[in-house]
Amino acid sequence: RRRVALLVGSLETFASQERLAGYRSALAERRIPFDDNLVAAAGMHNGYSATQQLLQHRPDAIFLPTRMALDVLRAIGNAGLRVPADVALVGFEDLPLAQQTDPPLTVVRQPMPAMSKHLVGMLLDIMENGAEPPRRVVFPQELFIRQSCGALAS
Repeated sequence: RRRVALLVGSLETFASQERLAGYRSALAERRIPFDDNLVAAAGMHNGYSATQQLLQHRPDAIFLPTRMALDVLRAIGNAGLRVPADVALVGFEDLPLAQQTDPPLTVVRQPMPAMSKHLVGMLLDIMENGAEPPRRVVFPQELFIRQSCGALAS
């Protein structure tokens, strides 16, 4: 797969900017040219039309917010395409919805409990000791392979 699209809720958020940077970096590592037409922002409730826009540029994979999976699957199906045969899908949250889609959605699981605990600890430290310089904290991610990406789960 060489025409990988990125779908986000909004390109204005920090999380989306980080995802876009990671997306561009992954493409560059594989010597795949970046195509601005393969990046779309859907807003909160516009996954269907954003996917239609992406499909005009023939992606063979889409990295998407899991909460938009039903809209994305519907747009792909209405275009006469199949997941994963024509377009592979990978979500970036492991919500219960991911296991209920047809086919079940491959996802990147984010360690939300550990992230929340760390964030609350940082906030309490700031309230007790004053502001600290900004710092980047990276948490490990896990890939849960299901049927939407076309790979066989081991």
